[in-house]
Amino acid sequence: TVLAGTRVGPTGRVFAVEPGGDVRGILERNIALNRLGNVTVLPVAAWDSDTTLYLNTGEEGNRGSAEVSRDTPAAGPAAAIP
Repeated sequence: TVLAGTRVGPTGRVFAVEPGGDVRGILERNIALNRLGNVTVLPVAAWDSDTTLYLNTGEEGNRGSAEVSRDTPAAGPAAAIP
């Protein structure tokens, strides 16, 4: 997102899709630190149909293990994304 915001320049726009609250906060801080006023962060997930999705946040402390699914995860914490 930061690279894209830099590449498109001040007249371009970047829309970042980030449903995870803690990861979204990190992304928003990086955008602010890089003074990218051309980036908009959307607190949603992208899917191929209009449906409720679930964000499985994965293992505690491992933000890279999060995943979005149409099905409720069998284990672990999950948040519904309308």
